[in-house]
Amino acid sequence: MDLEEYMLCAHYGQCMKYHIGVLVKKSLLKICPRGYVTLHDLIEDMGKEIVRQESPKEPGKRNRLWFYEDIFQVLEGNSGTSQIEIIHLDFALPEEIVEWKGDEFKKMKNLKTLVVKTSFFFNPHVHLPNSLRVLEWHAFPLHEIQSDFLPKNISLCKLPNSGLTSFKLANSLKERMFIGMTVLGLDDSKCLTEITDISGLQNLKEFSFERCNNLLTIHDSIGFLNKLKILNAHKKITIIYDYMDLECFLGYQVIF
Repeated sequence: MDLEEYMLCAHYGQCMKYHIGVLVKKSLLKICPRGYVTLHDLIEDMGKEIVRQESPKEPGKRNRLWFYEDIFQVLEGNSGTSQIEIIHLDFALPEEIVEWKGDEFKKMKNLKTLVVKTSFFFNPHVHLPNSLRVLEWHAFPLHEIQSDFLPKNISLCKLPNSGLTSFKLANSLKERMFIGMTVLGLDDSKCLTEITDISGLQNLKEFSFERCNNLLTIHDSIGFLNKLKILNAHKKITIIYDYMDLECFLGYQVIF
């Protein structure tokens, strides 16, 4: 399953393969060879205008935000609402610094998908909403997952080039909240030194921690994730799977 399809399935809580196929047949959607999904420019512009018309002057009352001007306005004015379901930030950013406290997401109680592909967030005290189902944040600024982040419906979590020093699920409650996660990515997290007990991630299908140069400790629970299909690892590790020892070396992808 491609990343885009994973994200759609996670956001809507159901398989979207049929719906995507219908749009492709009607030439409203195109899937490129590498799995990228593209829309005709006119279709994309029309969709964005429909969303803008939900609240022309107050972007915090729309259900989707992707223009950085609108996202900055909502964060700086702390004007987010429960209307917002998707934030997708993937633009070259202006030079000005965004003034925000880090708790602005708390008002977005229905935020399901948060994608940040630019590193303008420097606040080390970001509070994420528990409503998230998809979290993709490049250069994630926190050193560890916040203790009050308990997203019971999260399915996809990708935090490449993050500031995480440790990935740990601090208690049994947190483990139960993350049990639905199927994709976890920590690639290029240079500060990451340990991955602790992840035995609670029993639905995990894909796990990646490539180029984590300072990773020293990986809990052996990684060898007992029965649904794990893809493992992209940085260093040589030994995995126990169906009573067999399997080794993953730098640059290899292991598929069970």
